[in-house]
Amino acid sequence: MSKYITKTIVINVKEIPYTIKLISNSNSDEAATIHAITLKAKLNSYLAINESLSNINLIKNIFEKFLRPLLDRRTLIAAAVNGGGDIQTGVAKGQDYIWNIAIENPENVKNNIYTYHLQNGAIATESLKSESSDSKQPLLKQATIIAANLIEASDLATKALTMGEQQFAKLSKRLALHGILINQKNTLTVLN
Repeated sequence: MSKYITKTIVINVKEIPYTIKLISNSNSDEAATIHAITLKAKLNSYLAINESLSNINLIKNIFEKFLRPLLDRRTLIAAAVNGGGDIQTGVAKGQDYIWNIAIENPENVKNNIYTYHLQNGAIATESLKSESSDSKQPLLKQATIIAANLIEASDLATKALTMGEQQFAKLSKRLALHGILINQKNTLTVLN
């Protein structure tokens, strides 16, 4: 028998599915179900009013307003929000739960190219929509960055695309960033 119970809530906002995962211990299935149902009702009300927020701000607000308090009270062992591939995760203090976050291959989203193991943190992925031949920097196809919060991760992933592979790799060393860069030749660079 598993040590954890996972409840999943999926809510669509602006045609983007937001997946919220709630992890609780195995002897509280009924409580986990009640939390999931209650949370979904609260989220639907919140999202009806705040639908115009950006993807990143929706994820941040869902996590901070609805999930963080459940983690702080240790009502949940762990919680995560995924919207469009941008993810915020959290684990209650004193818990050893690890989130396994797979990074998709930009050429074939059915294949994963890397897996990160997180407790409390965020992963943002930005992709270049089209090639620009006037850039002096080698173009990145995709940048995935891990940070403490989603706004920082998203800002850094966007910066990676605009700076180019070599300049961003230097910045990442200076700031001790973690993530993945994929260039136009599909070469993968892991930032540690």
